[in-house]
Amino acid sequence: MSQLLPPSEYMQDHYLHDFEVFGSTSMCGFSMADALDRRKRSAIHGIAEFTLAQFGLNLLNQATFTHTPTYAFAWKRFSPTFADTHGCFSGHGMGSHIPHSILRFAQEPFSGRDKTQGISLTWANIEDYNQYFLVALLKHFMATDEGATFPLEHFYAAIEQDFDCTASCLTPEGCQFRHVIKTIQTNG
Repeated sequence: MSQLLPPSEYMQDHYLHDFEVFGSTSMCGFSMADALDRRKRSAIHGIAEFTLAQFGLNLLNQATFTHTPTYAFAWKRFSPTFADTHGCFSGHGMGSHIPHSILRFAQEPFSGRDKTQGISLTWANIEDYNQYFLVALLKHFMATDEGATFPLEHFYAAIEQDFDCTASCLTPEGCQFRHVIKTIQTNG
């Protein structure tokens, strides 16, 4: 497996291009299978990085809306644009809009197997990107006028109790799940 770009570098230098190539504001089995297609995939700078970004942004979108709803619209305005798992109503999968289904499907696509190739991720990759989105990006949000009073500790405590806030990684032992709180360092 090749080394992934650090999340801040990927988001600054490549994310918007890859989002444009992805070509959808909806994240579902169909749009992800399309991105994993060898032809489109070759135009995306970092399909693994893009997948981890979609996971992080969808997770934050869902968790902010669920656990800190008074900040949901401010977060949405601040957030980089992303392909929302709630944007597909055609039954194209993605586990009823649960963010970890993005990781699961990208690693082990269940449609278009003749044209798609799953991505390889490690827990270290997932932890790096979770640290960026769930800690660094939230702190950037809190540095804005709209996010200045965001209750970060309350948010972490709330998502710690939320089963939907898990990540999945395909390992030699099979698909494993970890709660995202266990993949980040919130102090310091």
